[in-house]
Order: sequence, then C-alpha cells, then structure tokens
Amino acid sequence: MFGSVQIVTDQVENKVACPTTALVTAGAETFVFVQQKKPSKEKPGQYEKRNVVLGLRMPHWVEVTDGLFPGDEVVVKGKVFDALPVRSPIDGYVVRFDVIPGQVVKAENPLFEIHDMSKVWVRGFVFEKDLAKVRLEQPVRIRLASDPAFLATAKLVRTNYVLSSTERVLSVWAELDNPERKLKDNMLASMTISAGVNRPVTAVPIGAVLNEGSQTYVFVKKPDKPDKADYFDRRPVEVGRRDDRFVEIKNGVKPGELVAIGGVQELRTAYASVR
Repeated sequence: MFGSVQIVTDQVENKVACPTTALVTAGAETFVFVQQKKPSKEKPGQYEKRNVVLGLRMPHWVEVTDGLFPGDEVVVKGKVFDALPVRSPIDGYVVRFDVIPGQVVKAENPLFEIHDMSKVWVRGFVFEKDLAKVRLEQPVRIRLASDPAFLATAKLVRTNYVLSSTERVLSVWAELDNPERKLKDNMLASMTISAGVNRPVTAVPIGAVLNEGSQTYVFVKKPDKPDKADYFDRRPVEVGRRDDRFVEIKNGVKPGELVAIGGVQELRTAYASVR
C-alpha cells in the first residue's frame, strides 16, 4: 500500500535514526508509517501513523528524538521525480510501449519492449518426418518474401523440444547478422536447411521453370544456327524435388543442354504470339 517495509530504525550512541526516505512532510507536520506488531481494536490497520521530532541530519539518515523506538518497522517510500531517465540494459530500438505519461504502474508491469536488431532470429518449421536430418549448427539460407533478391546464410542456433500437436512440426531458429538493420520483426521469410550432399540429379535454376495450367515447361536452346541467332524450344518437363535455388528435372532435359534462365517471361510471351 505504502511501499517496502523494513526494519530501518536503529540506535547509535543512544540515538534513534531512520532513513530520510521514510519521512513524510505535510505542512508543519512530519510523520512516518510504522508497521504494527499487534494491531489493536482501535487501530486495526497494518500501519500506524506516528508524528516524529527530528534532530541531527546525515546524508541518508536522520536522528529521531521523539516518536520512534529502536526496532520499529517503518515504511520506506520512494522519492517522486518529475522526470527519471530509464536506461536500457541493451542497445536497440523501442518497438513497443503500452504506457502513457502519468500512468500508475506496478513494479512487475512492463513499460517498454526493446529489441537489439544487430542480430535477428529467423524462425522456421520442420516437419516430423524430416527431424532426423536437422541438427544444430547446420547452415541455412534465408530469403525474404518482400525482396526476392535477398539471400543470406546463417546457422541453426536453437530448436524446440516439443512438436505442435496439430501441424506436427518442430520450431527451429537461425541467427542472422543484421548490420544494416534491413530485417524487421515479423517479416515473412523462407528458410532452406542444408541437410547434406544429395545424389547427383539433373536440375535447373528455379527461375527457368514455368507453369501453365497443369503443364510445367522450360525453354531449351536449339543447336547453333548459321545466322548465329539464339532459338529456343518450349519443352514440357517432369519436375521432382526443389529447394530455394534449383528444381530437379526427371524427364524432358538432358544433362548438357542449355536452358534459358533469363528473359523466360519474354520467351513465353513470344511463344504465345506465334503459336
């Protein structure tokens, strides 16, 4: 109700003293609140107001010549400041605060949320069937939904120990340096975990593969012509596994054939106009 209660009175050289922070001044009256050892019927409350007479003052203590006895438990109140700097224990940015000037808060109430954005954690989800392939310190690649050209590498630094009961996935986290503060909280990203060396397969960059309805195809360069111009055939393909960079081609392209990876949208438009 009033503050923290401590045994703050003491007897030094036959003098009773208490901290200056325990004193309350109202006009010409100076008093303290003393915790009652045995509340009486007349004063059933936990605290008793006592007027005091002060004597010699010290930096943090003051002599009480009347009103207190050695061992009395008095309430130590905090001093009220018009403005008080609050220093964060970390460098960062204020990302959230739910208080306003003049609002009364308790000691356990959060005032501000501060994030150190020099390093960020990216959260990913691993399906239960793939858990045996995942371990700490594995390299991962991070791509942003808002910037397709963004590509960063990191390592797994933490995994959860409980799977979600509905999706059957395990949360994992990768730590990523963010010196330019481009990455923000709650941005959408994709995480690709390098699980090891796979068997050799025919694959093309993901940007070379196009879809039209249920058909998947690529543009394959024809053998050199006498006029040295580049000609491409649209060729249906059967795809397999993929990651954030490559798509496996099971059928439709042979190793060594050249596939268009740039200007594929223009090739699709040109093919549609002459078909």
